[in-house]
Amino acid sequence: MNEKTVLAIDPGTSKCGMAVLTRLEDGKMVIEWRAVVPPDKVIPKLHEAYAARAFNLVVVGSGTGHRDVVATASMQTPPDPVDDYVAAILAERVLSNG
Repeated sequence: MNEKTVLAIDPGTSKCGMAVLTRLEDGKMVIEWRAVVPPDKVIPKLHEAYAARAFNLVVVGSGTGHRDVVATASMQTPPDPVDDYVAAILAERVLSNG
């Protein structure tokens, strides 16, 4: 496998997860950089992400911003945003598929 680096963005209405991942030649995935930012800060953060690790592909998830989500009382809410991890999962999917 060739080494490949991707920036993934998981967009939302109030926050966006961003992650830069590299697939190494042995197939191992490495998270190089990640952040959770307001939607209006995504473009400025692109420069920070690229400075952390140059990437040659950008992937954008479908996001939840356009849908109303109803949560049941039994659902747990994590103490911190996990949007950056969602972005990392998007990147892993793309890198795994070549």
